[in-house]
Amino acid sequence: MENASLARGAVAIATIFISLGCGASAKCYSKNGQEYLRATEQAVLCTRRDLNALTRAGGLPIGVVSAEGLQYGNSTQEDVDAKAAVTAAQSGGTHVVVVSQGLETSYVQHAGTAQTNCKDGHSSTSCSTTYTPPSVSAHDRPVAKYEVYRVPSERWAKLPPQLRPVASTPRY
Repeated sequence: MENASLARGAVAIATIFISLGCGASAKCYSKNGQEYLRATEQAVLCTRRDLNALTRAGGLPIGVVSAEGLQYGNSTQEDVDAKAAVTAAQSGGTHVVVVSQGLETSYVQHAGTAQTNCKDGHSSTSCSTTYTPPSVSAHDRPVAKYEVYRVPSERWAKLPPQLRPVASTPRY
């Protein structure tokens, strides 16, 4: 039953947008509109070299995840990979394959300032002004896109050990 649903879902590709620091909720749906059930807590991160092993084990693409780090945080590429893997698993994916990754830079312009300090004397007041010129700061954050694959759980044994997901524990 799951294989038939996966075959129909090969054409249906859902897009999931996530952002660290924000809640991400998304589902991948098969071509006939059925939601994929969660099979693992975290999808396995793969490279393009792992695609043959995934497809030989019956893996089919079911969606795409776009992930990004915090705008002004200290997010790493590993943080983005982990968030994408969890989100893909929530949507029924068992594996994520990196399609692209890089850094997105944003710029913040800071206005110049002038601060004047005055001192009162007996017969006069003296003032001095300190100027801080305008400046621009750059902030990088990691961004990445991943293809989401689903390998039926009964075929996980056909995967190399490093590509085998850990089965989810049922929640009651």
